[in-house]
Amino acid sequence: IKFNKKSYKLWHSYALFNYKYYKYLAKSKISKIDEILLVSNAVEGFKHSLIIGGKNKNKTYQDLLRLLDIFFTSGIKNYELLSLIADTLDVVEIEAYLNVLPQLLCRFDIKDKKVLEILINILIKIGLVHPQAVIYSFIVMKLSSSKKRQSAAAQILYSICKKKPEIKDLVKECEMFINEINKCAMLLHEEWFETLENTSKMYYTKDYQGMAKYLWKLHEKAKEKPETMYEFHFYQTYGSDINEAGYYLKDFMENQNFTSLHQAWDIYLNIYSDIIEQYEKFETISLEYVSTKLHNFKDSKISLPGSYSIKNENYSKLNKLIRIQKMGQILKVFNTKQHPRKISMIGTDNKEYLFLLKGHEDLRQDER
Repeated sequence: IKFNKKSYKLWHSYALFNYKYYKYLAKSKISKIDEILLVSNAVEGFKHSLIIGGKNKNKTYQDLLRLLDIFFTSGIKNYELLSLIADTLDVVEIEAYLNVLPQLLCRFDIKDKKVLEILINILIKIGLVHPQAVIYSFIVMKLSSSKKRQSAAAQILYSICKKKPEIKDLVKECEMFINEINKCAMLLHEEWFETLENTSKMYYTKDYQGMAKYLWKLHEKAKEKPETMYEFHFYQTYGSDINEAGYYLKDFMENQNFTSLHQAWDIYLNIYSDIIEQYEKFETISLEYVSTKLHNFKDSKISLPGSYSIKNENYSKLNKLIRIQKMGQILKVFNTKQHPRKISMIGTDNKEYLFLLKGHEDLRQDER
């Protein structure tokens, strides 16, 4: 290195030796002095290898993954090292981060505020340069059940839109798209069916408080104004029963009236037995029936999911961006337990793209 400071291989080898030796010692008990020395050397080596490697994916991918591993382990324990690591992360080419987005997006439950702040700043920088690459992930993260993830996603989107106001329309359109896709992924009768199946176990094991809390979420949702023909039809069919059951459930929650609880459960059983007949039968769904907004969705600003990509290993040119031109109008439902459905989209290249839509998945998997 002393005689050839511009050699990627030398810096990479230097960093890798220190990184592996640090990981080996860390399996038992590593002294603070050894940790600082080895991590500092590894970070310095990765810094130079990433600068020299630049936008070359083959050279930067593994080095960046190892640097992030150090960031999320040693950075939390030692703020001296964290400052050094943060400076190194700051010189990494933005495009190199596109290949490690899954590793970044799954780390938002981290407790250390300084590490979280650095992570958020990295994702803001990516979003400013490549909004189409990350916009879906950020908006799905806003729908997470974790308040921490919701807050981080909101902060990232706010910062991006503040610095680049032209991105606001993209965010707004993508939020609408994802909300409507979620509606198509799980219809109201499926949601009630699944909720009643889950709460029946609570009811018969006498977890009445848990059951009531779970069911009340659907009663709150039922207060929203119907927007589609399907929602109007569902509440026209079951609305009076849902309201009556909600009346008894509320009485139980407020007054611990168990007579009201059992009256509510009798109504829920009637709803369940009626819904189960529909649940097993439906094979296709008309998009116009379940989502008027997607039915009319045309010439969008957002890219086709998964289509944003780099043309070559040096990130010198993006592939032509394919946006959503319009939606296929029929969703095919598969006759399996979770009833996934096939949805199609027409891209601006006039080709049809097929996607599998599942409404029972962990959102964190979708974020990644």
